[in-house]
Amino acid sequence: MRHASVTMQQLISLMFISLAVAFASVPPEIASEIREYVIGVGVECIAEVGASNDDISKIIKHQLPETEKGKCFVACVYKKMNILNRSGKIDKTSWYAILDELKSFDYDTYKTIRPMADRCLATVTNSHDECETATNLLGCMFHESKCDIPNGEKCIFDF
Repeated sequence: MRHASVTMQQLISLMFISLAVAFASVPPEIASEIREYVIGVGVECIAEVGASNDDISKIIKHQLPETEKGKCFVACVYKKMNILNRSGKIDKTSWYAILDELKSFDYDTYKTIRPMADRCLATVTNSHDECETATNLLGCMFHESKCDIPNGEKCIFDF
């Protein structure tokens, strides 16, 4: 399979995605480390699955990707972040470990995100297709955080 090259627009898009982790009370050095990690993972996943600028742009706009490559981009990122395991199934233990790390340095954000994660983990089921599972999980988080409501409440991932 031929890997797609990563364009400057895709890199800029990934930087915007990574801003979602720069919550107000996260120490700047930790936010910087997280941002670098997320950008690195995103770049790897763009190359691995060949996601397009449109795929990434949709995610930034809190819309679910519609193409197979866009959905598989989400799965790739989630697998690299251990939200999905190697088999493409939701890894609840790892998800809660990530939240526990967040809790240690940004309790306010943890209090906001934990109930959303609980609801999504209780309602999103594993599909035979890891790309669908990942996209369904992302959709649930967008919904729970009100990111999918046009002109609704401010999405917690908007900065």
